[in-house]
Amino acid sequence: MIIEGVESEAHKEWLQGMEWFAIQGHYWREVSIEQLVADDIAM
Repeated sequence: MIIEGVESEAHKEWLQGMEWFAIQGHYWREVSIEQLVADDIAM
């Protein structure tokens, strides 16, 4: 997942282990790249 606005190592550490990311005002559950390219994914 690409996160915009990561400016420091501390910010990267803070993001590590989080299950949810806020991208453009929406919350998305963390998934693997295999899940993202699967045809039957439901978000």
